[in-house]
Parts: sequence; C-alpha cells; structure tokens
Amino acid sequence: MSSPLISVILPTYKRHLLLQRALASVAAQTFRDFEVVVVDDGSPDSDFKQGIVMDLPAVTLIRHEVNRGAAAARNSGIAAAKGDWISFLDSDDSWSPEKLAAQADYLRSTDRFLANCTGFRLHRGGHVSEICYDMAPGEFATQVLWGCRISPGSCLMTHRQVFNTVGPFDETFRRLEDWDWLLRFSQHYDMSFLQRPLVDVFVDDRPPATTLREDPALLAIDRIKSRHLPWIRARGWSATTKFQSTIRLEKAARLYWIRRPVRGVFQLCLALLWYPARNREFFWSLWSVLFRRTSR
Repeated sequence: MSSPLISVILPTYKRHLLLQRALASVAAQTFRDFEVVVVDDGSPDSDFKQGIVMDLPAVTLIRHEVNRGAAAARNSGIAAAKGDWISFLDSDDSWSPEKLAAQADYLRSTDRFLANCTGFRLHRGGHVSEICYDMAPGEFATQVLWGCRISPGSCLMTHRQVFNTVGPFDETFRRLEDWDWLLRFSQHYDMSFLQRPLVDVFVDDRPPATTLREDPALLAIDRIKSRHLPWIRARGWSATTKFQSTIRLEKAARLYWIRRPVRGVFQLCLALLWYPARNREFFWSLWSVLFRRTSR
C-alpha cells in the first residue's frame, strides 16, 4: 500500500465534543489522498473515549499519558506521519471541503515553495471576519517579524523535509511555539499564501487565570526575544526595530487579555517608540494583536 500524499496532524486536549467537528471537516475533504494522525495530549479517560471517532479511511491514534503541550503533540504527529506533506488542524477549528485540494494543487504546481498557508475566517465574540494575507514572494521573512498572524495551527501545509532543516516545534514553549517555529523557518525558506479563507478558526474569549510572573505567553515572548534577536540584529536596523516593536505589542496584547491594562498601555507606548515610522504594516500589526489576539 502506497503512502498518502498528505498527513493531517490533529492534536487535541479535553476537546472531545469539538473534535467531532474538526474530524467531520477532514472527512468532507474533496481531496482524498490523505491520512489522519490524531494526537490526544493526555485528556482524561472519559474525554479520550468519547472524543476519538475512527470513521475515516486512514486514522492513526497516538495518546500522551500526560499533557505535554501543543508543540509536543504536533511533534508526535509529525514523527508518525507517512505523507510527503504535513497539514495541521487544531481540534477546535475546521476546514472548508476544498482546503486540502487547493493547497495540494498549488504546491504541486511550483517547486519554489515548500510551505503554504490559506486565509481563514476568525470566529470571536459572535462576529466573523475574513483574514487573507497578500504577500508577494520574498515578503514572508519580513512579515513574520510582525508576529504570528497566519494561524499556522490550522492553515499551514508544509513538506516534511522542512522539519529536517528547521527542526521540530520547541516543546519547552507552552505558548507561541508556532511563532518561534515560523521565525526559524524564515531563516531557510519562503512561504506562499492562498488568498482564500478555507479555515474556520474559533476563539474562546474567556481570559485565562494566570499571574504575571507565571503567565506562559509572557514567558514565551521573552524567550522568543532572547532566542531570535541576535540573528535579526544581523539583518539590520529596520528588521531589529520591527521585531523589538512587535515584542512590545505582543506583551501589550497579552497584558490587556489578562486584565493588566495599565501595564499593557506602557508596553504599547514602548512599541510605538521602537518603530516610529508607523507605516501600514505597523498599524495592521497593532490592530491584529490588540483586537484579534487569540487565547490559544
């Protein structure tokens, strides 16, 4: 039996009801040369037994005995995947039926790109907005400095050989592991984009219970800065100021989200000071992190 062209990696944790919607959207794909790798990241036994439905033609189930985080779940799925291409779907999101077909057709039509992201529909607070990025070839390395705005957890398809170069997701990150990975990716590859909203991303508006010192997102932002700032500095002043500004924007958004508005305003002021040019990309980034920042 030949290997499938695409491996769909679907990590989940305590989302057995939402998982049904995600799996149903995979089953409805018009493109059929795929397998599904479901990684349960340590859900309780009751959730685990209710949530996994084996009604797809090729399903592999992996279960972590303890919760290890989204990065570890994706890495376990990648290790088990048999396809040439890897496509991710978060268990609380869903795909349009033509999602895999559109990406597969595009990536097979060019040898320039080894990764592609689609647009998405963002569902939050009873509102839906369509987000599709128009990036010309070569622009991704600059745009990723503005933060992780492309929802790679459900929109990304990439060739498996990319992980040999970039490495896996960093399992020590409990948040923003996708931005860390995309920054590493941008050092080696370019990203292509389909300007079609083929993914539905659902956001929980409930703020997390956390402290400033232990908040995983704030800790991740500081780690991303210390890890990536040295090589970004080597790219010059413009890249450095954009990245430094984004770090403050990300902190402002997170502080606002966990109800620390005064600290958030302070970080926002620092962001404005770091990037005084304030062009279109800056204000797009500002709007993105303050009003569309997800809690994922």
